Formats: sequence, C-alpha cells, structure tokens
Amino acid sequence: MNSIIKIKNIATVFLEEEINYSSLTKAIGEYKALLSELSNINLEEETARSNIHFETGKALGTTWAAMCVNDMIRTKMFVKGINAAVLLLQKKKKEPIHILYAGTGPYAALILPLLAIFTEKELQLTLLEINKASFDNMLSVMNALGFTKFIHTAEQTDASVYKIKNPSLINIMVTETMQHALVKEQQVPITINLMNQLSTETLLIPQNIILELALMDSEKFSTHLLNKNQADYYKLVGRIFELNTGSFVKFEKDVDAKIIFPEVSFELSKENMNDFDKLIILTTIQIFGNTYIKLNESGLTMPLIIEDISHKKSTDSLIRLWYEINNVPGIRFELINKTITE
Repeated sequence: MNSIIKIKNIATVFLEEEINYSSLTKAIGEYKALLSELSNINLEEETARSNIHFETGKALGTTWAAMCVNDMIRTKMFVKGINAAVLLLQKKKKEPIHILYAGTGPYAALILPLLAIFTEKELQLTLLEINKASFDNMLSVMNALGFTKFIHTAEQTDASVYKIKNPSLINIMVTETMQHALVKEQQVPITINLMNQLSTETLLIPQNIILELALMDSEKFSTHLLNKNQADYYKLVGRIFELNTGSFVKFEKDVDAKIIFPEVSFELSKENMNDFDKLIILTTIQIFGNTYIKLNESGLTMPLIIEDISHKKSTDSLIRLWYEINNVPGIRFELINKTITE
C-alpha cells in the first residue's frame, strides 16, 4: 500500500462523525509510523528536544511537537474541523481555499491527511514554523508525499510577529500552539497578530477557546479519571477569557503596544467552597462549527489547578483574574490580596 492510500485511509477515520476509539487508536498508530518513515530527523537528539523561548511564550522543540500527534482527540478534531471549514467555503467560492497554518511542527500533521483528499486546485497553503529542524523536516515530508504542489508559501519565522505578504489570499487561519488553559505557548499572540492582518471573513481555527474558573474536589476528580462516570467533581464559577474573532479585536493596548486583557472577578463564598479543595481553570475548544474538544478529552483540555483552597474555607473571598502575555503567558489572579502566577 503506497503512502497516499495510507493517508487517505487515516483521513477517513479522522473524519468519521462518531469516535470509535479502536479504529482511531489504530489510525493514529499508522499515522505516527508513516510520519516517522518519511522523516529524516532523530527525535532522540538533545537538540530536537530544545524549546525556543520568546518574550511572548515558548515554541516547542521538534520532539515535543512531534509527540502532539499522540493526542488522538486533538488530532482527529482539528483535521475534522479544518475539513468542515474547507467544505463550507467551497460552497461560496470556486477559487482554491487558502489556509495559513502557523506552527506546523515537523509534519504539518493537522493538515497533511486532507492533502490526500483534496487537490492543489482546491487547497493552497501558507506554512509557518519557527523551529528550523521542524521546518526542514516538514518540507521534506511534503516533498516525499508529492504535496509541495499545495504550498504557496513556506517560511521559517516567528508567527507572533510575522507580516503576511498577501493577506487577501487567506481564507482560513489555523494555529495549534497551545497547552491547557493557554499557558506557556504562543497561541494568543500568534492568533492576535495574524488575525488582525486578515479579513473579518477569514475563518479562525480553533474558532473559539474558552477558559472558565471552577472549584474542584480532587478526590472525586481522581475517581472520574479512573471510571469516567463521576460528573460532580467540579462546580463552575464563571467565564474568564475567550479567544475568537469577536473577542481579540476588543483587546486594548497600552502606550508600549502591550495588550491589556480584560479582568474579571468572582465572589467565592465559604459555603460554596466547603465541598471543594482546589481552584481550577477549565478549557473548552471549539475547533469549528459543531466540532469541539471538550473537558478532559485531550491534554489540551485537562483542568489546570491554580490554587489549593483546602485551608481557605473559613472566610468569603474575592478572586480577580486576567490573561497576560509575557515569557510565560497564562492566567494571573489575585486571591485575598495574594498574587499568584502559574
């Protein structure tokens, strides 16, 4: 079986409406094996493991970026969501759908399966990747599969400051440069930089990322992880932050052009805290349309513990929260006059 047929078969599983974990596990295994076979990098080398650090967060080393394929639901849902966006746009225009993919990693893994389904007359790509080893290997994989015909532009560059050459060409902007709760990596600055240069009609993938504050019972959460039927391990407090085309255009800037994100605050009564011992951030990702990565379905949506409140239940509290971009981006908060960062 040649490589293109293999990828088509893998894509078929990724695009299935329902999740069949048996077939998905098999497809992910075959996908990893094929990518490894087509690659010319040694993921065990120390240089491949080195992350790149910026003032706005980090970019993953090649090894860690390659391992993202292992996250089955993440890989399936992004491929499925991108496909849905392409099909929607094809109903409206005859020209090729142009996708800007920022942070391709060593494989361009979230778009590669679709290139075995569509033609270069239907899809064109602008590919951005900051890590040289990842960038070079991505191009090598594209070449090995005969997919270079899809590439309009490919640049080794920092997508958080990149200036788009032909913004009017771009129909879809894709970036998955994130961890749960939008910590550490550059999803937010990349999204803001690129989408601010594009038409309001450009589709963003993920379409929306939602961060919410909740109270958690860590013992019940452990039970939930074991048997998946413990639904009352957390209590939602409120929404903190959203990243979508409607939200980021409203973010304000100070005199140094640094983005100031809106602050939210919530009352935490001692009655509400009695049954819980942790403050957590929940992440929900709407890839596109009705394609979501929901709580605990992926490493991207695991709860992030930000505070142990087991010894703070005797008094009512106020918590202030806001998102902040710096060398370690993420949610910052103040609880009972105490500032904490992740």
